[in-house]
Amino acid sequence: MSRAPLTALACFVFRCLALDAATTPKPDPTNALSNFLVEAVRDGDVPGVVVLVVSAEREIFHEAFGKMDVAAGVAMRKDAIFRIASMTKPITSTAVMMLVEEGRIGLDDEVARYLPAFESPRVISRVDLAAGTYETRPATRRITIRQLLTHTSGIDPQSQVGVIVMMQLLPFYDEAALSLLRGVESRVYQHLLPAH
Repeated sequence: MSRAPLTALACFVFRCLALDAATTPKPDPTNALSNFLVEAVRDGDVPGVVVLVVSAEREIFHEAFGKMDVAAGVAMRKDAIFRIASMTKPITSTAVMMLVEEGRIGLDDEVARYLPAFESPRVISRVDLAAGTYETRPATRRITIRQLLTHTSGIDPQSQVGVIVMMQLLPFYDEAALSLLRGVESRVYQHLLPAH
C-alpha cells in the first residue's frame, strides 16, 4: 500500500480540524475529502475507511467508504471498529507541533528541559549477544525534540538491546501482558515469549 495517499489524507484531515465555523464561507472541503476517499478505495489503497472530523463546535464530516469485509462484500459502516496500531506517534507528533506553533516549545529544545530523565543520556558502546549483555557510555550530545519526532534520537526499542532488555523483563510480565505481546504484529520478540 502506498503511504503517499494516506499521508495526504492525514494532512487533509488535520487541516480540516483547524477549520473555524465563524470564518467566511469557503469551498466545501468535504466534497474534496469524499472524492479523495472514494478514489483511495477504488484504487485499492485501502479496502475501506471511516472519517470523522470535528471542530470544537460541531461535527464537520462523518462518512464511511469501501468495505468492512471485502471477501463477503460487507459495506463499511460509520460505527465500524478498527484494530489500529502505532497511533500514539501521529497524535503525539501533532500535539507537539501545536505546542511548537504556539511558541511554547522549540523543535531544537533539549528533551531534558521537559523530561529530566533524559538529562544524562547514554549510548551503547558494546553488545555481547552470546552473554546477553551490553555496555554504555555517556552520549556526546543531548536528545532534541526534533530528533524524537524524526526518530533520529538513537532510541530503538526493537534493537538487539531491546531484545536483551525484554528477555530480562519477561519474568515480571503477567499473563495479560504476555497475551498482548503475543498479539503484536512485529515478530522481533515472538521467539522469546513463553508458550501459552
